[in-house]
Amino acid sequence: GIDFRGLPIVTQPMPGLSGDPSLGSGLPAVAVPAVELDKEWAQIQNMVNAGIIPSVERIKDYLEVCCSRDDAGNQIDKVLSCIADMLRLEEEQVIPTDKALRDLLVLLESDKPAKEIPFAVSNITVLPKEPKALKQ
Repeated sequence: GIDFRGLPIVTQPMPGLSGDPSLGSGLPAVAVPAVELDKEWAQIQNMVNAGIIPSVERIKDYLEVCCSRDDAGNQIDKVLSCIADMLRLEEEQVIPTDKALRDLLVLLESDKPAKEIPFAVSNITVLPKEPKALKQ
């Protein structure tokens, strides 16, 4: 199984999000049509279903945009489920988990409000990598 005990649990307030609405998140507002976002999610899910681990950057970009939607909680749940599937695939192939993916998992499990997640996600450094096709 996957040992989650080694993941750092961080529950401290994010800088700039002290409740002052004038501060904002520091991120530009991105308007992405729901159809495009749903299409992107379908592609990510299809990759995982085919045994391909999508790039963490793609998951991160999806999270940053979907948190502005009214159903952000549902979107976050879908991403958590996808990350779990990715971790299972990596475990089966004995592949180390990318640090950025672990950081995303910690962030999403921290129960932060959806409006704070894009700012926190933007602070996670993702090294550019291609999706990984796993051996069958």
